[in-house]
Amino acid sequence: MSNEALAEPLNAILEHGDGPALVVPEDGQVLTYGQLADRVTDLAGCLAAAGVGRGDRVALTLPNSPDMVQILLAIEALGAAAAPLNPAYTRSEYSFYLGDIQPRVFVLPASRPEAAVSAAAEGSIAVLTMQPGGDSGPALFVGDKELSPGA
Repeated sequence: MSNEALAEPLNAILEHGDGPALVVPEDGQVLTYGQLADRVTDLAGCLAAAGVGRGDRVALTLPNSPDMVQILLAIEALGAAAAPLNPAYTRSEYSFYLGDIQPRVFVLPASRPEAAVSAAAEGSIAVLTMQPGGDSGPALFVGDKELSPGA
């Protein structure tokens, strides 16, 4: 997915280039606007490869982190809606909310909480697993297969 395809609010990020966009005080991690834009573009391409598009809903249960910020921006860039769900939900609570939301996909952390996985399976909702980002940013998987932005 090209930067030109991103939604207007995200395109504004590109104008700030090398300035700090995200700073994580706990570990000193700093992402520039340019790095953030590249990572969001890649994640948006991965979500698009999983079938997410304008008007879709994406459920997610992720810890608060820079990776969460990046996936939220990627969802917005596609014109989709993010539906963050509480990681402490029980299976029945996940089932209720997933049934109400009817998401295209459900993004989970690498730990894949059993209650969330089970509720997604019950609703026949595709699960994407988000692996924490390193130098190149977070990655999305379907099962053991890593999604790529151009797929």
